Amino acid sequence: MTARERLWGTPPPEDAGAHTADLFDWQAAMAAADSFAVATMHLKDQARGAAGLKAVLCEHHEDYALIDGDDVQIVSVKYRGLGRGAYTWATLADDGGLAHLYARWKGLGRDLGCRMVTNSELKGGDDASGLRDVCRQLQSGAATSDSATMIRSFAVEMLRLPDKADIPVEWRAPEGATKSQIVPVQGLLDDIRAFLHSIEFDTSRPQADDVEACAPEKYVEPLLEQLGLSTLASKAAWNAVLGIFRTRMRGRGKLPLGELSDLIARIKGETAAERLDRTLRRRIVTAQDVILAVEEAAKAPAAYAMPDLKIAATRLAAKLLEGGCTTTAIVTAERFAENWRRERHQYAAVPGMSQEFELAENRLRYVASKIAEEAAEESSGGKYGSRMWRKLDSADLVDALGSLPLPRETLTALGAVCDLASRCQVWFSQEFDVDAKQAELRVSHGAPPGTGGEVAA
Repeated sequence: MTARERLWGTPPPEDAGAHTADLFDWQAAMAAADSFAVATMHLKDQARGAAGLKAVLCEHHEDYALIDGDDVQIVSVKYRGLGRGAYTWATLADDGGLAHLYARWKGLGRDLGCRMVTNSELKGGDDASGLRDVCRQLQSGAATSDSATMIRSFAVEMLRLPDKADIPVEWRAPEGATKSQIVPVQGLLDDIRAFLHSIEFDTSRPQADDVEACAPEKYVEPLLEQLGLSTLASKAAWNAVLGIFRTRMRGRGKLPLGELSDLIARIKGETAAERLDRTLRRRIVTAQDVILAVEEAAKAPAAYAMPDLKIAATRLAAKLLEGGCTTTAIVTAERFAENWRRERHQYAAVPGMSQEFELAENRLRYVASKIAEEAAEESSGGKYGSRMWRKLDSADLVDALGSLPLPRETLTALGAVCDLASRCQVWFSQEFDVDAKQAELRVSHGAPPGTGGEVAA
């Protein structure tokens, strides 16, 4: 069985990861950036008459995986705030995601590549940067005695995170052993050596605020040139491909029969393998998908231009604005609320689902009320909406979804909270005249004072 077959056929032990609203777009952007490289590789193979699937598979075992024929590279994406500095040895295994990456590398058969993608660096003069040096030595066949020391030290770090690294029981350190008392067995040392041989450190990716400005030139223009298309379409092409990844990262890609494929599966019944296959087809982006999106964007770049962020005169927008939230947060909240409404509508006719949605919303309303109280207290009488938004974004909301057949993600639950706010069941500030605030918004968009019209949700 090839690495690709194992990747496709192995169910993950858990969701690859829950993502906050702030970081979801950055991860999607990094996968999109890699997809332009995948598309370029496809064109080069095509010119040589070579065949083979080239694709990006989103949120399966890791944040995403690159497929090149039968070869696979799994990718862990880690965004690090500027205030936290470079990765040190102490933070690399846990915060840096290497323990989880090691576990998935083992679970998928060990014959695949791994990569850590991050906007940060590995701290110079620290064992973190030394680990990258050792990985390069192993890959070039130039390992030294210092490499063996580093391998042993890294094995100790994995043994300190036995569950996250999925260390076999027979390799684990005794319960309560201190770092100095941990002695890795030879089997683990050999395994760690092979793992480090497989890793690439892809550091210093663009900061979240810089991606929109630099991505079209860095990642898109080379592909446009290969396709013989104008580089003036680079921003439009970037937006088109990023839009695909925003959808596929959430497992919402379209299948040939659309939603009918889900209904057919429920009517006919399906095996676990068939269900997994259908799920992954919603998460894959092929090189051909990227090239087609780029070509379409080049034909009509205006259709893919980034729209100006404008706040609609909705109840949700009025509440977030009164609470002091940014325009970006408000536009994002509207999108999440709409996603929740769509999910609720989709399952409205399924027996028992309306009650399940109501129970989930009750739980989320309770959690939101507690977070609102905390945010209000911490703000000492000032506006607390933006603080509440950040707290919701980082809170563990997933359990409140109960048994709903929805993606087990914070963003899904956050959409429910946003929808509750649009129904005046959650507030991001003290109560105020929502209708008057909506009227202000309509005037700011050019409507004459006193203009009513339909009440926006």
